[in-house]
Amino acid sequence: MSRPSRVSHRRSVPLRRVILVQAVVLLTVAGSWSLMPQEQKLAVAATALGQPYPLKVNLRSSTATVITSLHADERVISDADLREALRMLIPRFSRSQLRPNLIEHALRTWGSTIDFGDPDAISGPEMAAFLTDSARHLESWDNEVSPMIDDAPLGVYVPFGGARSNSVHHDHALAALTESGLALDYPVITPRRKTSLRYVLDEALRDFRLDGVEPEWSVLSFALWMAQDGITEWHNGSGRRISFDSLSRRLVREAMQHGVCLGTHRVYTLAALLRLHQMHDQGLLTPATAEMVAAFLHEVRRRIEQSQNEDGSWTVNWMQLPEGPEIPADDAPLNRRIIATGHHLEWMAISPEEFHIPREQIIKAGEWLTRQLLQSSQAEVDLNYTYYSHVVRALALWRGSSPAEFYTRDSRQTPETTETAVPEESPESAAEEAPESASEPIDASVL
Repeated sequence: MSRPSRVSHRRSVPLRRVILVQAVVLLTVAGSWSLMPQEQKLAVAATALGQPYPLKVNLRSSTATVITSLHADERVISDADLREALRMLIPRFSRSQLRPNLIEHALRTWGSTIDFGDPDAISGPEMAAFLTDSARHLESWDNEVSPMIDDAPLGVYVPFGGARSNSVHHDHALAALTESGLALDYPVITPRRKTSLRYVLDEALRDFRLDGVEPEWSVLSFALWMAQDGITEWHNGSGRRISFDSLSRRLVREAMQHGVCLGTHRVYTLAALLRLHQMHDQGLLTPATAEMVAAFLHEVRRRIEQSQNEDGSWTVNWMQLPEGPEIPADDAPLNRRIIATGHHLEWMAISPEEFHIPREQIIKAGEWLTRQLLQSSQAEVDLNYTYYSHVVRALALWRGSSPAEFYTRDSRQTPETTETAVPEESPESAAEEAPESASEPIDASVL
């Protein structure tokens, strides 16, 4: 017996109604889109296309701002002592397995144009090329390591941490290249293409996160490029608006004992931000943020005035106040005292006098650093080059100069032949060969 056929009772929807509903939906979406801020439109479009938020940083200047010293006091170090100190910091590293961290510090100290007139010494142009030409870096490591610079979808990135053949800190290479005086169109050669320093800067701007690690060098680099062109904010690759106000708050909010090099790099970057703000018509920061940064530096000044050791040095607990909670100073190894003392003299050299401790204390710190450096052997200095580079830069700044300027101006200086330095351990981990030097064990996270 056959079953009766099933009759559908679904009602057909008139085509006109379908079109009307779709038109209403489209008009609603179009209306919402038209009311959406341009920033949000770009973010939605970038997400839909799987692309970073478009970077819009219109740099007009071809080189970054140079922050010079505000002070010249021969009581901090004499011509003769500075001449000898600089001679000891001429980079004569072995070209084999050359660590980027050494070259980054040397390039920041000497700049990209210095010529020592010594075939054993690594000149400024050679240092810059090592950090920007992937082939040179790989050749130094017998092509057995990953590239120090590599391509990103829209730019060039610099891996950091891990292998000794990498840069140690986030955007430290960018900061060194920026402070060395290179132009934005300086060639940067990855394993696959030839680009320029602008590609490295743009990738760092896209990649930056406010809650990321080690923001000190990123912030310094961005400010040195952008302040002179009146650029105070941008959007990163996620579409988040970042301003130098928000960057300043990010740096100030950390406890003073936190951060790279015992917290002193953060102090230097904040001092540089305030100086750039003053150099460029008070335009980098809002008045409230400038006051906040100044208050922070005043507080640092107050603390180091009270915590300086009798011999003129500072140690790991430089931020300690008599009335405050105790900040352990462990056994105050010499290397940490050199780190703290050199960095404090460096940031004060670029800062107005209102942020200085009494000049007598500055002179005492300069004398202590000079004594420690000149009493060290060349091997000890080579082994601990990274933080001694901050020492000589600070001392030169306190003579109203820079290492390269003083060295070049001093026509009587003739570098003596010195054996090529082959540091067996990184300056960050220090070495065991010189127990009475600054090469005691140190945690790499503080450098």
